[in-house]
Amino acid sequence: SMNNTFQTIRPTGVADIPVLIELRLAMFRDMGRNDADTLAKVAAASADYLRLHLPDGSFHAWLAEVDGQIAATGGVVVRQSPPTYANLSGRDGYIMGMYTRHEFRRRGLATAIMHTILDFLRAEGVQRATLRASAEGRPLYEKLGFETTTEMRLKLD
Repeated sequence: SMNNTFQTIRPTGVADIPVLIELRLAMFRDMGRNDADTLAKVAAASADYLRLHLPDGSFHAWLAEVDGQIAATGGVVVRQSPPTYANLSGRDGYIMGMYTRHEFRRRGLATAIMHTILDFLRAEGVQRATLRASAEGRPLYEKLGFETTTEMRLKLD
């Protein structure tokens, strides 16, 4: 790997929930979402979600380690919808929670995690991957072949 460092990407399990939550909160803080009360609620709800959905296989996450330090993460929700014309299985990989700690950026970790996720989805026979791109993430995703779609969103009360 780069700069004579040892870099590895590994799948996560229940034992990794605390660090997955730590990185998730760091991601929200980077987005300017700093309300301590809300972040505490996100942490608790995330712990509940991960305890359920890491073991049952509907959510998968990976950690990138550089010289034994946890540097980056990314995850995917495997969603099941009715089949469509373009996706007969109806299965979709919703990629989310991509985050790299500041001191480990620009080393290709996000790209390596994305390749790991896409390889996993292909191996599972999932034919489509979707994500929501931040401005910083967009060039990486476009380089991997992601296209902008017509998804819309409505916030319900």
